[in-house]
Amino acid sequence: MLEAEIQHQLKLSNENSAHFDYKILFDQGKISLDVYTYSRTYNDYMLLCGPIVGQTPEEVLENALSFLRTHNVIKQTEKPLVIHWKKKNDLTYNKSYFYDTEDKALEKLFKEKEINEYDYTVEVLPIS
Repeated sequence: MLEAEIQHQLKLSNENSAHFDYKILFDQGKISLDVYTYSRTYNDYMLLCGPIVGQTPEEVLENALSFLRTHNVIKQTEKPLVIHWKKKNDLTYNKSYFYDTEDKALEKLFKEKEINEYDYTVEVLPIS
């Protein structure tokens, strides 16, 4: 799923494809990931980020996506979200719906509130 997200976002951002090169670091018990793009202009592969090292494929992919967004290789796009939230001592959750990035949605929901006083989860809704 995260590979598909990176591929999709990279395609939207600059029309290039993403390719993933995983290595198992047996001596460390970890996984290493390099993310490449294929440039039709140069007819060659170029390193986008890496090596990114982590415990699981999901961890290295999340870190790769974060790196690519932070360095503006891909743009963080809006998506339909629902945030389930409640004050820590409340029993029931509330739902708030957004079409935004996760960061911006959380910022809007918890504006002028202490976020550490709340329990919440963010759910990405399917695009129909």
